Amino acid sequence: MSTPELTDLLLEATRSTDASLRAAATVAHHRLTGDPETALRTYEELLSSGGQSHWYLSGLEPMGAAAAPLLPRIESLLESGHDWTRKAAAEAHHWITGSPDRAVPVLADLVGTSPVGLSALKSLATTGRSPAELHPSLDAYASSPKRLLTDTPFSGQGHPDEELRTVARLLLTMG
Repeated sequence: MSTPELTDLLLEATRSTDASLRAAATVAHHRLTGDPETALRTYEELLSSGGQSHWYLSGLEPMGAAAAPLLPRIESLLESGHDWTRKAAAEAHHWITGSPDRAVPVLADLVGTSPVGLSALKSLATTGRSPAELHPSLDAYASSPKRLLTDTPFSGQGHPDEELRTVARLLLTMG
């Protein structure tokens, strides 16, 4: 439920020096009011700052097509030298446009036996596309008896290899 006090508080938070707070507040403000202008302005600043853009891009998912004016900035991030930023930009592009065409090549290029590679694999699965050139790697991941990923403190339930195998099998069924 939106109240003037709540929207004012969120607007105040969009001017915070904490970039993560700004990003979260601006998207929450958009969701409550339906007005994308504050979010677009804030995200333009955040994505132009040269910081860790991938941390902010995930916040764009609830905005969907309303974030379309940010596409030129996101397009440029698809070419970033930072793998996590490219992955996040590909996801954001897909959420905003609804088309996997630009996201799939970027995500496919990042797939591998690393944390960003597994994350890209999971994102690729959300597009509903499984590029044929990945199938030999997917077969290898799905059937490897060896560990392919290292343990991480963020693994949650089970070892990341199980997740890698599961997502690889899912993508193989997509053809």
